[in-house]
Amino acid sequence: MFKRSITVFGGGAVGGITAAYLVKAGFNVTVVEQWKEHLEAMRKSLLVDGCRGQFEMPLAVVAPEELQGPLDVVLLAVKAAGTQNVLHILKPLLTENTIIVTLQNGISEDVIAAAVGPHRTMGCVVGWGATSVKPGHLTQTSRGMFVLGSLDPENAKSVKDIQKILSHVCECRTTDNIIGLRWLKLLGNCSIATATLLGKTIGEAITVEGMKQVVKAVIYEGLAVAAKSGVHIETLNQRLTPPQYLDLKDFIAEAIIDLLKSEHKNIFPAFYQDILKGRRSEIDYINGYVVTRGAELGVNTPINEAVVGIIHELEAKKRLVGPENVESIKQLLP
Repeated sequence: MFKRSITVFGGGAVGGITAAYLVKAGFNVTVVEQWKEHLEAMRKSLLVDGCRGQFEMPLAVVAPEELQGPLDVVLLAVKAAGTQNVLHILKPLLTENTIIVTLQNGISEDVIAAAVGPHRTMGCVVGWGATSVKPGHLTQTSRGMFVLGSLDPENAKSVKDIQKILSHVCECRTTDNIIGLRWLKLLGNCSIATATLLGKTIGEAITVEGMKQVVKAVIYEGLAVAAKSGVHIETLNQRLTPPQYLDLKDFIAEAIIDLLKSEHKNIFPAFYQDILKGRRSEIDYINGYVVTRGAELGVNTPINEAVVGIIHELEAKKRLVGPENVESIKQLLP
């Protein structure tokens, strides 16, 4: 049994699968889950299947109000909209040495650091995909690795400690530019969101006429916002500085599109899955983050703004998926 205790806040696809592999490796893990049916099912036995095989095991699961401190390592795996509420629950249970690692989509490191301090905050790019099939059943849909980094440059030892823990789930690398990599992942998710407009898999969507141009425009806007934010996008082991974006933006866009076509081609976007289940998607924290940050910095983002608006209409059942959604955005392309 390993010494460090781990709290996984959010037992959905990424959080639940991560927790299951850590328990399998012998860690003391507590999962915090607010969906009662899923909580009770995981207590009996969680089924994990998909591209890495299948196994089943019970997990120690509590409701948010049942969580007790002090907490050692917290892996944050809730939807981005719930971050502030979770931090409100966590803050009284933290020690000076508690580490919070976000496994979330979007970029929430700044929100977490503002609440608990940069020395307690780490970001992690999740390079594999997963989905929730039903209560107590999670499926890993693609393979990949973790890439971990801290906001505090003095946190090297803690980064190595967390790396060792997460390496029991999958390969885990570290970076000193976690925000640059999180932005790269954000641009990938912004691209994935566009497939929601058609109600198709990512691979099917990218072959629709005009879709590649829409995806590239989404990425170009994100790169412009990142540049204005002073973020150094990191890819292929290079740090791409803002003046280079204009020269390399096509290269970055093509690299993201190639990754989506190869690794995620058979997957329906999580945004579309949320719409089918009658849930609010995370679009405000993905493409919406680009729009909000762009407005703060004076960068126009009409394509991302249109994607957000259409997906909100799909959520509200004021619009149907189909090619007309892409056609309306194509009218905005320069």
